[in-house]
Amino acid sequence: MAAKKGKIPQHIKQKKFCDPKADHPIFKIFNEIEDPRKPSLTFCYSLTSILFMTLMSVISGATDWAKVVVMSEGMIDWLALYVDMSSGVPCERTFTNIFNVIKLVHCKD
Repeated sequence: MAAKKGKIPQHIKQKKFCDPKADHPIFKIFNEIEDPRKPSLTFCYSLTSILFMTLMSVISGATDWAKVVVMSEGMIDWLALYVDMSSGVPCERTFTNIFNVIKLVHCKD
């Protein structure tokens, strides 16, 4: 039996993420950004983790998603002190997809 369109099936449980420094001011700002993704079986990364990895990589000189991935992999132990890195670093495509969805949601008039 299929679920109604737009409704999350009961068997899909939203993953709980544990950010060690969730009370840090930057994460309070990140948490105000609505995550436009819907929970699914492949939902592995918190939006906060994605945003933090991106910010730290760009500050360190990353200019594209491939460099964000490489830099995040190099900083994974340090990143884990601040955000949930239990699923590792996402691939380039994941960064691209998430930022495209955020851009679409937040740029509509």
